[in-house]
Amino acid sequence: MEGSRPKGSLSEPKAKIVVYTALFGDGDRLWSVPPVAVRGAQYVVFTEKPRREVGLWTYDYSWSRPTIIPGTEEVSPPVPSWEQRIVKASYGNRKTARYYKAMAHKVLRGVDVSIWVDANVRLLLPPDEAVRRCAGGGDLATFKHPNRNCLFEEAKMCLMLGRGDKRLIKTQMKAYRRAGMPKGWGLPETRCLIRMHTKRIAELNEMWWKETKAHSARDQISLPFVCWKLGMPWGTIPGNVKYHREFWFTYHDKFVGLYEFAVKG
Repeated sequence: MEGSRPKGSLSEPKAKIVVYTALFGDGDRLWSVPPVAVRGAQYVVFTEKPRREVGLWTYDYSWSRPTIIPGTEEVSPPVPSWEQRIVKASYGNRKTARYYKAMAHKVLRGVDVSIWVDANVRLLLPPDEAVRRCAGGGDLATFKHPNRNCLFEEAKMCLMLGRGDKRLIKTQMKAYRRAGMPKGWGLPETRCLIRMHTKRIAELNEMWWKETKAHSARDQISLPFVCWKLGMPWGTIPGNVKYHREFWFTYHDKFVGLYEFAVKG
């Protein structure tokens, strides 16, 4: 594959791994990082204003996983885990977050591997282990969408639920049909993305952002198109992020307070 493994990639123990997210507006809190997941990586959040980390973690043996202690949703950990990089929301809150999500090679310099997590998702294991278990040996890995397998079906659902600009989504679908995008090619759930920082991934990132900037902010619609155009299917992280032993998920604050998903052991 074009863009061979960089020096310090997963096959080497000294790979530089960065776990990062973006947080603009008030739709989420800056949840702290579970202590078990801190080692072996740098944690970076891009945001338009300083944030207070919240949430204290314990180990729930009945669930066999770390969990936030109830009642600590507004309590800050003694040692911050996130490096906060204050930036302007140049494209508005939603699309600026998508810029940082897509353009990992631009916003994270000197990195071998990046792990994107949405602001309401946290790793529950060390990042290097997450990459070894979940990346599947490719340059890009993410979750498979649990309910759909087609970007056109995803677009229909977004239109039905009022998620995103209807005009932009309809224009985007017309453009993808004209380009020959097949139905049922696959659909990711991009709450977590593991990327090796190769030349090929940089090309994918640039094209992904170009599509997102020109069309809707629904990145799960544009990523399959980009992967199809480049002939670069993604690897699949096993399982469902909402019910995964190695990921923590909570709904956005704008929908509900702290509400975790987990698989009971």
